[in-house]
Amino acid sequence: MSEIRGIDFNSDILGEVERELGPLDKRAREAVLRGLELAFKKEEPPTPAIAWQGENPTYSEAERLSLSERSRRMGELEAQNQAWLERKCEELGANWLIVVDGEILTHGATLAEYVTDDALLKWCEQTGKLPLVYEHPRSFAIEESVPWHLTAYPQDAYPTLGLALVESGNGLRSKPLNEANRANLVADFDTGSLETYVNLDSLRAQGIVQIATQDVLRQHTHLGQVFSYFLKQVSILLTSEDCVIKQLTRGIRCVLNWQQSPFVRVNPNRQALAGRGIGLQFRPLLTLDFVRRKTKLHW
Repeated sequence: MSEIRGIDFNSDILGEVERELGPLDKRAREAVLRGLELAFKKEEPPTPAIAWQGENPTYSEAERLSLSERSRRMGELEAQNQAWLERKCEELGANWLIVVDGEILTHGATLAEYVTDDALLKWCEQTGKLPLVYEHPRSFAIEESVPWHLTAYPQDAYPTLGLALVESGNGLRSKPLNEANRANLVADFDTGSLETYVNLDSLRAQGIVQIATQDVLRQHTHLGQVFSYFLKQVSILLTSEDCVIKQLTRGIRCVLNWQQSPFVRVNPNRQALAGRGIGLQFRPLLTLDFVRRKTKLHW
């Protein structure tokens, strides 16, 4: 017997319809029942709104806090608003957000659009708050696929990509570059990772990145191990086989205590892990020579 909300359609409503209109054939009875189902169908409740909770600390307060305390406070604010942040990323198609008190100041799909230290400081001054920088967990996927640097495993090597990192804003048309202010790296090239991971200490030692009040030490996991990092924008230079240099800016993840991090587990001599985002941004032609174990770059 067909019932909706306790109503017996066969004996009650269908009987009433037939008294008014006369006997109904099978198709007519099915049409009446379907109409009643639609009429009584419970509407799906709207997705409940998620409200932003809490406030960003003031910039003056952040200046008085130690790095560890500042990072802890911002980590708690992020955890408190995890659902809100993830939903906003989904709505905007973003992998990172910069937020103050529930207002999204800017966002991006990859770290190719990440902001400079000066831009972050300007928001601190304009809002009087320390902005929350959020990265969606999906942007951390690293496959660590097997394959130019020898790895910790026999008969295995990792494809490499030669690149140079300099301070954001300093590059081909700026002050002359030398070994002191330019980090020349042979990075393990992993298309299984979108973003790029580099040794923080080496970049700080060369003055390529600086840690300021607006910076927060962040944590994530890789290969089951927690690592800490800062998100910084740098200028990246790639040089082709015929010595043509191109430069772009991009955000990278600068990893603290690199030699104790999970990034040297597969290759203990790794200097950096270059993700596919660099290739997608520069758009070079890369040839992987598995016989000579060399990577050739052309424009």
